[in-house]
Amino acid sequence: MKKFIALFSIVLLTEFVVGQNRSIKFEDKTFEELKKQAKAENKLIFIDFYTVWCGPCKKMDKEVFTNDSVADFYNSQFISARIDAEKREWVELAKKYEISVYPTFLFLDGDSMIHRACGYKDLKDFVQLGKDALVPERRFAKLLMLYNDHKKDGVFVEKLVIAFRDAGLSTEKIVDDYFANSQEVNSFSKESWSILEYAETSQKGLELILKNCDTLSILHGDSAVYARILTFYLRKAWVLVNDTAKQEKYERLKKEISQLDYKAKQTISVDFDLHFHFFTHDWKNFAKVATSGVIEKRYWFRPNKLNMFAWAFANHIDEPELLLSALQWSEQAIKLVNSPKNINTLAHLLFKSYANGKRNQSVRYQVL
Repeated sequence: MKKFIALFSIVLLTEFVVGQNRSIKFEDKTFEELKKQAKAENKLIFIDFYTVWCGPCKKMDKEVFTNDSVADFYNSQFISARIDAEKREWVELAKKYEISVYPTFLFLDGDSMIHRACGYKDLKDFVQLGKDALVPERRFAKLLMLYNDHKKDGVFVEKLVIAFRDAGLSTEKIVDDYFANSQEVNSFSKESWSILEYAETSQKGLELILKNCDTLSILHGDSAVYARILTFYLRKAWVLVNDTAKQEKYERLKKEISQLDYKAKQTISVDFDLHFHFFTHDWKNFAKVATSGVIEKRYWFRPNKLNMFAWAFANHIDEPELLLSALQWSEQAIKLVNSPKNINTLAHLLFKSYANGKRNQSVRYQVL
């Protein structure tokens, strides 16, 4: 009986290995050669733009591109290529198609972009993405065509900005145009508020919020209005991460915040500092702001944020008195969500810190 079970297990394992031995065929060719091959075979081009440091890209490569069903579908329908967007010979092509998020999946008919998306996709979603590229009415390019044909009502623009975000493209111009041409009465619609959520750095959107703070607070709540204003500046801060002039631009943004006609501008300013220093890995200034009370005031009931900030302290801050604050954030995160991730952060903090003699207690948390 044992021999039978062992033999049966080997057969199942062999079938699994043999059954998952296909992957998407990525061509190692120039862009012109890809276009020529696609034309000859009457197929669309699919390009996976990636970088060597991109985690979701590696996950796609390992879990999705090597799946038989995915491989069979993409190999039958597309001429495919994987392109390192930071390699010298591909930089201009990435720039041409505005690739700034990785991975970005681009579908082309010759030179023309017809469909695109970005970010990790599971097996089902990735196959669906390819199927959508084959149907003209479902393509990203169809939305663009409708927009350019002056379809700009709130319901449609809401759908468009979501598609732009999913495609890894800036929504700023679309949102600015919408609010510049939108009647004041439409500015408070459900669709307009949703559009503001995806507004990135839309100056028109920010102006609308600031001009109508009281009305919008009644409709959506003070915290929602605050979040929209803060998000506007955080997205601007994120763009500065690799900017050589980031300090100068940071000071300009701080000055702009200080001049806002908004009752919570001081809190916005502190919150902006907290995230800017986190984004730029300025851990000394990050710790200074983080322990000023802003986390307790703004994020005490947001476990993911608490854990994120506590984890930063566990990895980058050594002063015991500062680690005390991070321990409190981590313990609060566990009270809210008792997850392995949150417990792991607390264990790291306890192991690192001698505060209150809790170091040995970390062993108990790691075991749980």
